[in-house]
Amino acid sequence: MTVISREPIDEEKFWSAMSNWGREEQSLLRMEYKDTIRMLIGTLVFGSVLFLLNLSLQERFEVLQYSLIPIIAALALGRAAGILAIELPTYGVKKRLINEMSKNSLITFEYGHDKNNKGE
Repeated sequence: MTVISREPIDEEKFWSAMSNWGREEQSLLRMEYKDTIRMLIGTLVFGSVLFLLNLSLQERFEVLQYSLIPIIAALALGRAAGILAIELPTYGVKKRLINEMSKNSLITFEYGHDKNNKGE
């Protein structure tokens, strides 16, 4: 990345701001990841409990196999599968990207006049 400025800027403050941005992004990503894991566990438990409840009560009440209980259970487990297949791998990619940007950033500073206003 090249920072172009007419006036000199405080490069140390710029680097500090970039470092702070990386830490904030990592912190936000960790919080989102924890929330996603909670959602995954909750949907797995909720869906499994509903399926088991439906199976145990279905012997007594045959009409339950046509109720909303198995549908809601399937939706919950489907959501959990979506988290496992899509959201968790996405967090891994985001984490690697932020780490790479934080560690391997090459920033140069250019000072001088505005390139669009040559000759003015």
